[in-house]
Parts: sequence; structure tokens; C-alpha cells
Amino acid sequence: MSSFTKSVATEVKGKVTEENSVVTLNIGGTCFSTTKATLTSSQNYFTGLFSGGFRQLLDSSGHMFIDRDPTNFRYILNQLRDGSVCLPDSPSVLMEILREAEFFAVQPLVEHIHAIMKEEQDNHKNDKSSESQYVVVENVSDSTLNEIISKHTSELGYKMLHAIKVGLPRQHLHTLVFQKQLSNGQAKLLTSLMNMANR
Repeated sequence: MSSFTKSVATEVKGKVTEENSVVTLNIGGTCFSTTKATLTSSQNYFTGLFSGGFRQLLDSSGHMFIDRDPTNFRYILNQLRDGSVCLPDSPSVLMEILREAEFFAVQPLVEHIHAIMKEEQDNHKNDKSSESQYVVVENVSDSTLNEIISKHTSELGYKMLHAIKVGLPRQHLHTLVFQKQLSNGQAKLLTSLMNMANR
């Protein structure tokens, strides 16, 4: 083997060894061990740290110290290891993980959590609230009775509560009462409109 080939092989071997070297991080007093390759698998806080972009602070054991809450750091680390991570359902915990993901600049995790929160928000808007909307249709004749009932129940999503006969016997008129349970989004909109009308 020529001296040039040996030099190149040594350089490559050095780079491989450096990338796969074990790194122990002290996150707020709790130590996590991983590799440099894992931490720098994508553009994030650690790529800047290892490139000299940030000042490294070492603890008494020589481990790199980062003054963050260690509780949710495993989600950050697993995202860097696998490119994905299983997240908890709790909105408050998701907010905490999002805060850490933003600090460590792990953008795929930030985007994933934002998508989950948006989906939860959309689902909440469509959930049924305790509020109901009522519609009263008066003076309905026998000839239009079925049409009006069908329109309100099938097309508009109401449930018929009462069909009351009114007027003289020969008139055959009805008063219809319909009810529809509102979603959270509809209830909020209705409340806002009522508040504006009362100003």
C-alpha cells in the first residue's frame, strides 16, 4: 500500500471513528449517551454546537452540559435517532416537548407537533357542545308539512321535537319545533354574534 493510500485510509478511518464516537450529554443534571452521528443527523442545535457555533459548557466529569429540563429530552433524542417518535396525548406535555424541540431546532419534530395540535383543534371545533339551536316554523299546511319536515331533518340536520296542530279544525295548520345540537365551533360563533348584537 502506498503512503498516499495509507494517508487517505487513515483520514477516512479518523472521520468514521469521530462520527461514531460516543457522546454523553448532561441535560439539566441527567446524562444521556448517544453518538455524534445521531446528534448531527440533521441540521439542528447540535450541528452548530459541534461546529463551534456555540460555546460548550462542560460539567465536572467533562460531559457537555446543557441547561434544559431533561424530562422530555428523550423525545428529542429519539427523533434524531429514528426520524420519528411516538408522542403522548396530553396537550400540556406536547407543549413542553414543542418548547424543547424549538430550542434544539429539531424542525421535523416541531412541524409534527404543530400538525397534531391543529388536528386536535379542528376536531374540538367539530365536537358536539351542550348548546342547541331551535327553529319554530308556524302555520304549516298539510300540503307542505312533509316537505318542511324533510328539509329540516334531512338537509339541515335538525331533529323534530314537536308538531302541534293550531287554528280551526278545517284549517289543518301546524306549528313545528326543531332542535339541532351545535358543535363547539358553532356554539362559539353563535355566542360571538349574540354578544355583538347586544352591544
